[in-house]
Amino acid sequence: MTPQSLKRQDGSVYDISKFQGKKDQLVSIRVDSVYEEFSPYIVLLDSQGKIVAADNAKDGKHSALIDRVRLPKDET
Repeated sequence: MTPQSLKRQDGSVYDISKFQGKKDQLVSIRVDSVYEEFSPYIVLLDSQGKIVAADNAKDGKHSALIDRVRLPKDET
């Protein structure tokens, strides 16, 4: 995976990473921040942009985790 950095209209930056997934594959994604003022937010989308799973750092630990989500179908 090679992340692609993009900038939103409000000036904030986000990264997009793509991967080939298989139906029923379990996927875990974790993002950690070393900056107290940055609270990570991660979203796992299917190829049509539908949210499969999401998490943010509301727990105050400065990390976001999608843990063992089962992919619904074969796709990128």
